[in-house]
Parts: sequence; C-alpha cells; structure tokens
Amino acid sequence: MIRFVLGEVTTADAAIDVARAITKLRTGEIDAFTPYPVPGLDEAMKLPKSRVPRIVLIGGITGVFLGFFLQWLMNAWDYPINVGGRPLLSAPAFIPVTFEVGVLLAAFSGVLGFLALSGLPRVWHPLFDAPGFERGSIDRFFISVRLTDPEADVTPIVRAFEELGARVTVIEVKTTS
Repeated sequence: MIRFVLGEVTTADAAIDVARAITKLRTGEIDAFTPYPVPGLDEAMKLPKSRVPRIVLIGGITGVFLGFFLQWLMNAWDYPINVGGRPLLSAPAFIPVTFEVGVLLAAFSGVLGFLALSGLPRVWHPLFDAPGFERGSIDRFFISVRLTDPEADVTPIVRAFEELGARVTVIEVKTTS
C-alpha cells in the first residue's frame, strides 16, 4: 500500500513554507502541484539539479560525431570521387551538416530525456481523485508526500500541514503484488 498526504494552500508563499516544513521532516518523496511556476519552491523542496542538460550535451556531442562520421563514410570510404582536386576528407565542407545533426540530436535527446525523467506522459495519478485537486491548475497550490512504508505514521506530516494552515487529505492506494 502506498499513502499520499496532500496539503492544499491558497498562496505561493504558503506553499513554499509548507514545502520547507515538510522537507525538514524527511519522511517521504515530496512533490508540488501549482498553477504556475513558483520561484524558490524547488529550493524549498531541496530537489536535485536536473539531469536534462547532461543528456542534451551527450546527445549534441553524439550528433556531431555521427554527422561527421557519416559524411566521411559516404564521401571518403563508400563512394570516393575526387572532384576538382579536393581531399576526400574535407572537414570545412562537413561543418554545416555536422552542426545541424548535432543540434537535431541535442533537441531530440532533450525532449526525450525530459519526458523520461519526469515520467510523462502520465495518464493517471492517485492524487487526481483527491477532492478539489483539479483546482491545482487554476488557483490552488498542493504539496504531496508519498509514503511507501505502510507502517509509517502520518501524524507528524498532518500536524506540520495543519500548523501552516493547509487543508490535509490522506489518500491510500492499494498496490497489487
């Protein structure tokens, strides 16, 4: 069984305060659902830095090498034709395609890396059934804590939410094993 403790607040500042208080408890995975980006919320939740820039860099470097290698393979190895006395491996002539393939693979790896790391597309989440959760995309701010231990006590989390004025909902999801 997985349990979620969901706290609802009405302002972005309250969401940051709740996130800081819940992060100090170190009880489970914390997540936030807000209608717009809230500056400082990721620092309050102590989220790690994103790995997407590294994925984009690896994709771009791979694209550069792949673009250059394919041009060399086709022009110097598979079908060598000496036109006008130019060398078979003409790096200056390969620059435009090399650049474009690097940008193309960097963009694809960025999009696919983002989708993979964020778990998207997510068709359904247990919190979607929480009463009033649809307002998280309109005018409410939700902070959730995911507890994977079925024996974990939710009382300190609920108390921390209530002390900061959040409306609290506990959601239990039965998992099939």
